[in-house]
Amino acid sequence: MSFQPSSISASSYLRIFLLCAFCCEFSFIAGAETIQLNPVADTTLLEEFSDNNMGGHTHLAAGLTRTGNSRRALLRFDLEGQIPADAAILSAELTLDVTLAGNTNNGAMFELLRVLKDWEEGDKDSNLGRAAENGEATWLSRRHQGELWDSPGMQQGGDFAEAASSMTFVGDLGTYTWTGLEGDVQSWLDDSSTNFGWLFKDQAESTNQTARRFASREDTARAPILTIEFEAGPSFLPGDANEDGVVGLEDFVILKDNFGATNATRQLGDFNEDGQVGLDDFVILKDNFGTTEGNAVPEPSSACLALLGLLAIIHGSRQAVRLRRSR
Repeated sequence: MSFQPSSISASSYLRIFLLCAFCCEFSFIAGAETIQLNPVADTTLLEEFSDNNMGGHTHLAAGLTRTGNSRRALLRFDLEGQIPADAAILSAELTLDVTLAGNTNNGAMFELLRVLKDWEEGDKDSNLGRAAENGEATWLSRRHQGELWDSPGMQQGGDFAEAASSMTFVGDLGTYTWTGLEGDVQSWLDDSSTNFGWLFKDQAESTNQTARRFASREDTARAPILTIEFEAGPSFLPGDANEDGVVGLEDFVILKDNFGATNATRQLGDFNEDGQVGLDDFVILKDNFGTTEGNAVPEPSSACLALLGLLAIIHGSRQAVRLRRSR
C-alpha cells in the first residue's frame, strides 16, 4: 500500500500537530536581558564657586560642606543604541562609589531627581572646578554665558522634578545603590528628547558636613553604573499569525489554510515576509510553537523535531501533488 500525502485530511494534520505539541519537552529561556552603562556626562555644581565648572574631574560632590555651602551633581546616561527602542524596562538601579566621606557621623539621605532641562558637562578638572568656558554647566547656568538655571543651583519643579525618583542613606566609604529607577529609564527610552539625566543631592541640605565625594565617569575603575534589566519584545511574535500573543494551533490552521499562497501577509502565515506562505514559514511557527508575547522561547526535544519534520514533509508532498494535478 503506497502512502498518498494528498489523502490526509485537514483534521489529520491537526492531530499530528497536536501530537507534536504534546511530545515536545519545552525548556524555557528567559527573555530578560541586563545591561550596565556608565554616564556619558557628569559634573558638580558648586555654590560658592558659582561660575566654575567641574565636568572633567575624577569625582562628583554632593551634600553640604563644613561651612554650609552646597554641592550638587548631575549625571546623564545614553540609552540610544544600547537598548531596543521597543523594550520594556523591568528594573533599573544606579550604583555610586563614595571615595571620600569627611565627617562620617553626618550621614544623610541622598536623592536622585529627573532633570527637566538640557545641560553641558564641561571639562574642568580641579577639586573646586575652574572658571567655566562658554557652554559649560555651573551653579548659575546650564550653559555658561548662555542659558541660566531658573534659579542658582537649579530650581525644583522648573529645572528638576518635584518628586525624587530614588533615595538612599549614605554614610561611610563604600558602594551605594539607588533602586526603582525603571520609570525614568522607560520614559527616556520612549522619548529620548526628555533624557537630561538626574540631579544628585543631599535630600534635606540642612546639616553641615554631609558632603561626600563619589567617583565620576573619569574614574574608570569606580565610575557610576546604571544597571538596567529589560525585555526586548519583537515588533511581532514570530509565528503568531492571528496576533493574539500566543503561537498555537490557531496560527497553524491559518498557515495550513494559506499554504502556497503568494502576495501573502504575516497575518496569512508569511512569517518571513517573503511574499509567500511556505515551508520556511512552517519552520518559524514550529520553532516558536508555545511561546507567548514577552515570555520565553521553547526549545523542542529531538523527538518533537522529528515529528514536526515529518509534518513538514507531508505538507510539501501534498502541495506537490496538487500542483501536478492542476497541470
